[in-house]
Amino acid sequence: MKNEDAKERTLRIQGKDVELQAGFPVVVSCMEDVEVAIDEYVDQYETAPDTFRRADVEDETVPHVCGECGGTGEIVLLKEKGM
Repeated sequence: MKNEDAKERTLRIQGKDVELQAGFPVVVSCMEDVEVAIDEYVDQYETAPDTFRRADVEDETVPHVCGECGGTGEIVLLKEKGM
């Protein structure tokens, strides 16, 4: 999943509300594609993403599938506000 129009929002991760930085997408990746996803995120947004296990993200609006291959999403890339 790439949410290119990411506005300020909050996701529940590991029991805490995490405020996301506006303008940065939430990307879901499988383990096989995570290096490519991180490289693309850094290339496009010129910053390293914060990463979380998909199982730790309690928000059901975040897909469970890899945005690259459609496989099982295991890693979520995003940018926390203030990080």
